[in-house]
Amino acid sequence: IKRVDYAGLALLSGAYTALLLALSWGGGTYVWASGQVIGSLVVAVVTLGGFVWWEHKYAREPIMPMRLFKLWNYVLSIIALFFSGWAMYGLLYFIPVSLGLPLSEVAPMSRVYLP
Repeated sequence: IKRVDYAGLALLSGAYTALLLALSWGGGTYVWASGQVIGSLVVAVVTLGGFVWWEHKYAREPIMPMRLFKLWNYVLSIIALFFSGWAMYGLLYFIPVSLGLPLSEVAPMSRVYLP
């Protein structure tokens, strides 16, 4: 890599930071309808839109080349990876919980019973 897209990196990092901040605040520190959570989500969406616009129009060495989204193989594989990751993390959460409830154990202790 000869050139680094610092503007794209800053936009993408800002978008993910705002999204993770909203997801960690929502329902715990603040209610989901609070100004802090909604404001963080708005910042995340606007910053992600700015990232896509920057990468598509101005980046010489884009972090995520937008031309890849014209290839159906790429788009379908991204969608399939999203759903398989979603299912995997769901199972990694629910298997210890479902094993722990019948044994009246807490979830971290139920990992001991896994084969």
